[in-house]
Amino acid sequence: MPEVTIEHLKSLGDDVQTMLLGGYDRGMDFTVLAERILGSEVKTVILFPETGHRIWEAIGARAAESSSTRLPRHFFIDKGAGPEAGMREAVRLAYVYTQPGKVCLHSPASPSFGLFKDYKHRGELFKRWVTELAKPGSDWGSCG
Repeated sequence: MPEVTIEHLKSLGDDVQTMLLGGYDRGMDFTVLAERILGSEVKTVILFPETGHRIWEAIGARAAESSSTRLPRHFFIDKGAGPEAGMREAVRLAYVYTQPGKVCLHSPASPSFGLFKDYKHRGELFKRWVTELAKPGSDWGSCG
C-alpha cells in the first residue's frame, strides 16, 4: 500500500503540502515512502495509529542516512480519541497547516482497520469533517 501513496504523491507533485498517513499495521516497509516524502514539498504529516509511528521512524531514519536537515512537521493522532474525534483533529490540522491552493493528500499507505471499521468509514469521516470544517464560522483554527 505504500506504493499507491507514492504514486499519488508523484502524480500530484509539488502541490502536496500535507499528508494524512497511517492505519493498521501489516508490517509493511515504509522506507521508499519516507524517501519520497523527504524529496517532495510536503511540509506536514499527520499520522494515525498504528503505523503512524513507524512511518515517522522511517522518515527520521531516511533523513539521518541522507543528511537531510528538512523534516516535515508531524502530528500523531491519539488512538484513544476514537475515529470521530481523531479524524476531526486530523482534518483540523490539515486546514491549519495547508496553504490555500495547496493539497492535503489523504492516502494513508496502510489499511483502515484498527481505528476505523474499514476504508469506507475512514473516507466518510474524512469527507464529513472536510465539509464541516470548511463552513464559515467553523472552529478549525486559523491559518494566519
